[in-house]
Amino acid sequence: MLNVLPTAQDVEAAQERLRDWLIETPVLESELVNERTGLRVLLKAEGLQRGGSFKLRGALNRLVKLSGARR
Repeated sequence: MLNVLPTAQDVEAAQERLRDWLIETPVLESELVNERTGLRVLLKAEGLQRGGSFKLRGALNRLVKLSGARR
């Protein structure tokens, strides 16, 4: 397997595959962080996900793509 960055299409396909498995977590914004960085910073609250981590998305995406026999 090559280490290739995912494309927008890969992300959209993963979102569709995982739709029924994961909680939709909010995107948060902090005025303080924005002021201190001089940028608009959006934070994805993946700590609210089952398991408390974004890692669940990657692991589950990999498992869901496997055939039943390989799972």
